[in-house]
Amino acid sequence: MSNLVETLPPQVKIWFAFAVAGVITADGVVTETELEFLRETINFLESVEDINEVVGVVKAKERPVLKKLSTDPQTAALILIHLAQIAITDGKLDNSEVDFFKYVGKKLGFDGAYSEEVMEWGKENLKVEKRKKTLIKKSRQYKIY
Repeated sequence: MSNLVETLPPQVKIWFAFAVAGVITADGVVTETELEFLRETINFLESVEDINEVVGVVKAKERPVLKKLSTDPQTAALILIHLAQIAITDGKLDNSEVDFFKYVGKKLGFDGAYSEEVMEWGKENLKVEKRKKTLIKKSRQYKIY
């Protein structure tokens, strides 16, 4: 994710940080993995005030109000894809997370169908990762060495 954030203009970095804060607090539960995503994101912010404001949103578990983001479609898609990865990182997805994700998609200029397609991609990736972990765990029963 850091490669994406590094390339964003300063104002987009701030917007993205608030979007991350909203995604990780949408279900009311903030996991350690989600906090790692937030830390990685706010490390790229230049202003201590911005960092404190984003952290305040997370502490209060507030839904941030995002302005429409004006950026190119590819950057907007990459942002949405990264947010999907964050949303599914805890292994589940509730309605409040989906609603906030669609809200973010609209602020990026996408319709609900595109946001749902990105979220489905995220869910498929989650299944693949779970399957990979299961296969690794299962491999321990074999005596290969």
